Amino acid sequence: MTTNLGLNFSYNYLGYSGLQEKILEYRTTGKGYGHYWWSPDSFLSLNPAVKLFVPDFSTECGSKYKEEPLESGIDCGQSMTNLIKLMDSSVEEIEPDLYHLWNSFTFTTEEQLYLMGMESRGGAVNETTDMAACTWLKKTYEDRTVEWDKWLKYVLLFNLESLLCEG
Repeated sequence: MTTNLGLNFSYNYLGYSGLQEKILEYRTTGKGYGHYWWSPDSFLSLNPAVKLFVPDFSTECGSKYKEEPLESGIDCGQSMTNLIKLMDSSVEEIEPDLYHLWNSFTFTTEEQLYLMGMESRGGAVNETTDMAACTWLKKTYEDRTVEWDKWLKYVLLFNLESLLCEG
């Protein structure tokens, strides 16, 4: 794709930790770089990136693929892979409230990145995953930025905080 779009890049495969180290090195030295990553991820909360826009994937473009990169005619991005939520089929009968929550809740990428940024791996000071979730829960309940009544079928909303954020 790089060659076919006339982009002046060279590639290195560094693995997960190697890529993180290289990104941090280039950010501190001001050296220009591009990198592959997935989103959402807490690493992007600390190291914001902008997406490189390339032509969208199409069947026609995909048909130009060859394993040898210099022979491949690909000049588009990869097709999008959406994550899906899975749950054991018995949950609907055993825990109907949990089943309703699982099927009702949604997060946008931006909301997930915001929540990840509230946890220590996303840059927050001394925030465990539980503390970050609790902080987010309290904030979204107070601000009414999450429509909890659509997510929770039977739990009284005024007890929500005490149920999930004890201590």
